[in-house]
Amino acid sequence: MGTSYKLQRAETKDHGFSSPALSMAAAIGGLLAFGGLICLGMVFPAILSGGSVKGEFFAVGVGVTVLGGSLFVISQMMFRKAKREFLKKRKEMYKSGKRFSGRVVGVNKHVRHVKYMKDTFDETLWSFRIEYSDGGEIRTVTSDKYLNDISQVLKSDKVTVVILGDGTAVFKNYCLRNNENDPCIKLETEETEQDAEI
Repeated sequence: MGTSYKLQRAETKDHGFSSPALSMAAAIGGLLAFGGLICLGMVFPAILSGGSVKGEFFAVGVGVTVLGGSLFVISQMMFRKAKREFLKKRKEMYKSGKRFSGRVVGVNKHVRHVKYMKDTFDETLWSFRIEYSDGGEIRTVTSDKYLNDISQVLKSDKVTVVILGDGTAVFKNYCLRNNENDPCIKLETEETEQDAEI
């Protein structure tokens, strides 16, 4: 069985997107709907057992459930729409971004020590150090983070650097090895360690 040479991204394409207000609205809506269902779950057995239950309790349970469910659904729809617009804008920025020929000059290995009860676990993320020339000035940037060891996955150090309108760097056209017989460029690995914040 051959070795697989690939880049396993640690973050999704929409990792720069966030909408705290819509996330909070969805959470509140979900809690309201859940609370309303619990209220109905308590009222129904009382009705079925022939107990004296006022109609107001049932109406409140239905109202809270409908209100919370509506808030949850509407906020989720708005969240998805905002995310689509964010990705569309990023795509347009990518098309109009400035492209440079870069080269991979090294690898960063980020080790974070996570303590859980009496045990310590290591979370390891990898990234490339990339250099490119911007009008005669050499700039060094760090690539996206990856989950797998990327120190021996490239057969060439060439990479395309795209600078978006907001200054974000995007990296394309890595030359990955196909098998063990492909040449492998030697990259210096710099390791950093830190303890996770508690």
